[in-house]
Amino acid sequence: MLESLQTVARWTRSIPYRGSGRVCTVCKATAAAFLPFGTPQREEAQCWRCHSLERHRFMWHYIANEMTSKDRLGQSLLHIAPEACISDRLREAIGAGYVSADLFASNVDVQMDITDIQLPENSFDSIHCSHVLEHVEDDHKAMTELFRVLKPGGTALLAVPISRQETYEDSTIVLPEERLKAFGQRDHVRIYGLDFADRVAAAGFKVTRITPETYLTPLDRKTFGITEHAGDIFLAEKRQETGA
Repeated sequence: MLESLQTVARWTRSIPYRGSGRVCTVCKATAAAFLPFGTPQREEAQCWRCHSLERHRFMWHYIANEMTSKDRLGQSLLHIAPEACISDRLREAIGAGYVSADLFASNVDVQMDITDIQLPENSFDSIHCSHVLEHVEDDHKAMTELFRVLKPGGTALLAVPISRQETYEDSTIVLPEERLKAFGQRDHVRIYGLDFADRVAAAGFKVTRITPETYLTPLDRKTFGITEHAGDIFLAEKRQETGA
């Protein structure tokens, strides 16, 4: 009942934003503008239909154009902390090889700790892990686990919030209110910097950073609502094994 009322409320709130000029890359809904969202509130943030945010629309646009259409996702994909707006689309694209995973959620295929993945090495052609690592205390262990279960030649699509040059973390900060003050959110354990790519590379990956500004035209960014809040995509590739 509560969920139904919330759906009606969101639908009603969206009416003034209906129209054209904006297109959601995820569900293809059109709008005069995207809905405001967040604390503090961001303008042009949320799709009225599928509730995608800026980062979801950027990620899905990249997946649809560079991964799915070019058959780079492969036949098996591990989706960590699956986002509701794109999980069904990834499952449809991959089929039986799609595996959703989360430490706490029950509506996933596998419940697991990203720092101790109970799956064989070289299990997946691709991995999707967005806005997860900033919650993980031992992110290097998590990255090495992702590297381990990814097949040689496979690709992990990684994204984290980045707001500084160098990553800041302090393991002595443990209380939620202290973490809110230090890291911007009660359940974050660090603030990542642009050195995130180096941290990923340290786990064995070859890393390519993809930004909205270099990948999309200004008109596309405006049309798709992919603002500076979308963040970057880090393409982490596991090199093919070579013979001796």
